[in-house]
Amino acid sequence: MNPLEILPHLQSWRSASASEDVTVLLGGEGADELFAGYEGSYQGGRETLARTALYRKMMLWLVKPPERYPHSKFNRFMYAAGMTPGPRIASVLSNGFPGDLRTPRGLTTAQLNGIPEMCRRLAHDLYTSHPDVLMELTSFDIEWHLAESLLQKSDKMSMSASVELRCPFLDVELAKFAASLPSHLKIAQNGTGKYILRKTMGRKFPNEMSRPKKGFPIPLNEWLKGSLRPMIEDLVLSESAHNRQALDTKLLRRAWDDFVAGNWGGTYIFYSLLLDVIWYSQVVQCEASS
Repeated sequence: MNPLEILPHLQSWRSASASEDVTVLLGGEGADELFAGYEGSYQGGRETLARTALYRKMMLWLVKPPERYPHSKFNRFMYAAGMTPGPRIASVLSNGFPGDLRTPRGLTTAQLNGIPEMCRRLAHDLYTSHPDVLMELTSFDIEWHLAESLLQKSDKMSMSASVELRCPFLDVELAKFAASLPSHLKIAQNGTGKYILRKTMGRKFPNEMSRPKKGFPIPLNEWLKGSLRPMIEDLVLSESAHNRQALDTKLLRRAWDDFVAGNWGGTYIFYSLLLDVIWYSQVVQCEASS
């Protein structure tokens, strides 16, 4: 089976399997956002913002950063230092997504210039000011990652199997309690995330709380360089791809060569582009022709 045929069915398969015995499931959605379980991302974000705090204050007295996005590392840093808090939070949390500012392979000048505006729009829609930086980071993810991605996927996959998925961590009173907690009860001094949750649950499950956090990794990197490579080169890198008016073919090919050679970790960027091309051909074009 093609790897792309596996991915959409994994969670629905789990829901379908569970429906053979139960009709209601409990999910853990919300715990990471409410109690800072993504400690690497949140701790890294706090450290980045702390390192640039002095420079952001200095920028109040310096010349306003240029509107166009500059390309040298120094100018990119100065531009980021001049951002107001909301766009800066959006910029920190969007690192690692397509358009990563640290390694902007494959992006045209116009696309690079558009990233600050994207951060401003995201901040306008999702950012809420808090006196605590960690709360700013987590509340942004509650509005964005949790609402726009995790809950939608879980809801659709469980409903497809006629299973009700309940998320006890998103109980209103529990969410209010989590919002009232100081940062040191969410991320401990040793960097452990969900600290208060681990301490509380450790009373009932002492042998389980020491296990490291695990995601749900799939071998996308190997698939894209292996069985999915012909599909990427035929569809994503094609001159006739529907998004070619927004992407530079030469830059995209250079980014792909860097990725295949192991010089750049663009796994999720090319996976996103592949899904975009497939979605366009199967949904948009079908709707246009009907």
